[in-house]
Amino acid sequence: MKTAAWLLIAALCAGLGPAIRSGAQPPVGRPALPVLPVPLPPPKETPPAPPPPAVTATGAAPAAVAAAPAAGEGLRNPFWPLGYTPGSAKAVAPPLTAAAAHPNEPPAVNGLALARSEIHVQGYVRQGAQTLVMINGHLTGVGDNIRIQSQGRTWRFVVRRIQERDVTIEPVP
Repeated sequence: MKTAAWLLIAALCAGLGPAIRSGAQPPVGRPALPVLPVPLPPPKETPPAPPPPAVTATGAAPAAVAAAPAAGEGLRNPFWPLGYTPGSAKAVAPPLTAAAAHPNEPPAVNGLALARSEIHVQGYVRQGAQTLVMINGHLTGVGDNIRIQSQGRTWRFVVRRIQERDVTIEPVP
């Protein structure tokens, strides 16, 4: 071992000497360690209270002056979003929507958009120069009609164009 290691061991053993000589028994399996005094931290100084507002000749206090932050007020909650300060967001009532104005009525649904969402392209098939597409389990080509039942109504769509992995489908008026 190096000399520095022996010096460290000797210093540690010298610190154990008074504890052993005092008769204190170390716990089983552990050598006794000296108890070192821990200095107490200095007491925190509280900031002086701000002086009361001066009263003018009319008897009214002047306009509010920004007071020094109270203790702990300078700290920020770590869970707030960046740039957020409490009280900065003003409570604004959300605009009244049709659903909020009539809560017992179901919201209006765009039937065409709902029917369009029922169209599922499942694959492409090439037969010579012609490309077909599998839509909702049926092989369709350019100019073929697609019928979708939605909300008690039949919606009709037509396949306008089929290219590599791209289908253009338009509603029939």
